[in-house]
Amino acid sequence: MNSATSIFTALVAILSVAYAALGDDATNYYTNGVMKCAINDWSGALTNFNRAIALNTNYADAYEGRSTVEYINGDLDAALADANKAIALNPELPCAYFNRGEINFSKGDTNGAILDFTKVIERQPDDADAYYCRGTVKQNNGDTNAAIADFTKAIELKPTYAEAYYCRGYLKEAQRDADGAIADFDEAIKINPSYAEAYFHRGYTKGTKRDFDRAIEDFDKAIGIHSHFAYAYFYRAWLERLKGNLDASNADYKKAVSLDPQLRQLILTNGGFPTTNGGFSGKY
Repeated sequence: MNSATSIFTALVAILSVAYAALGDDATNYYTNGVMKCAINDWSGALTNFNRAIALNTNYADAYEGRSTVEYINGDLDAALADANKAIALNPELPCAYFNRGEINFSKGDTNGAILDFTKVIERQPDDADAYYCRGTVKQNNGDTNAAIADFTKAIELKPTYAEAYYCRGYLKEAQRDADGAIADFDEAIKINPSYAEAYFHRGYTKGTKRDFDRAIEDFDKAIGIHSHFAYAYFYRAWLERLKGNLDASNADYKKAVSLDPQLRQLILTNGGFPTTNGGFSGKY
């Protein structure tokens, strides 16, 4: 923990004691719960939201706060019930719709999630996160063009949104728009130079363009950031093999399957490594 974080945590602790000293007031407990969330004290947050609701059973914000904690704790049914209660009490509460969207997506109700994120956007048209999350759900549903539109809107609203650039690049890669994908991965990496997945997918896309050396550089970067990145070793082995560097390829392949044994099955099932045109060749 760095000094700034330590100071912030100490300040929250001091404020929590101060609010607690104010007595049994629902607003005080709610505020204390929010501060507990800010330092990831989920147990303390839950206790305070519970107290706020016990004192005021119509406190929509407290139900929304408790829903957030329950979602983080993995109690999806309780989280959904509290999000529903918050919305019933205050149908204009955007964060409750946002919470319910995340919960519905986690429960597999993608249509419900899209409706909820749309509700957020209707109430907060400049909410980049709502567009991003709705795009993620649409991507999951295979609605690629609609997902790209949402990621594009998220980027318009928040030009430093690395994850939105990455997701849009991933979809462009899937559409075989290699140049567009690389441009988006470039932006994601510019914003977050430690974005291992962006380096990986940029490397993969460069590989499909037969730009092997620069692709390998990206796989090197991904592995340097995340030393257990099995797929980065796997695809670096693929390119080293295409370049004729069999010793390097074999070493990377062994490392990849030691990290993820299922990659061996990928080779066996498909008869070799992927090729740059989407097939497989080069048996091990």
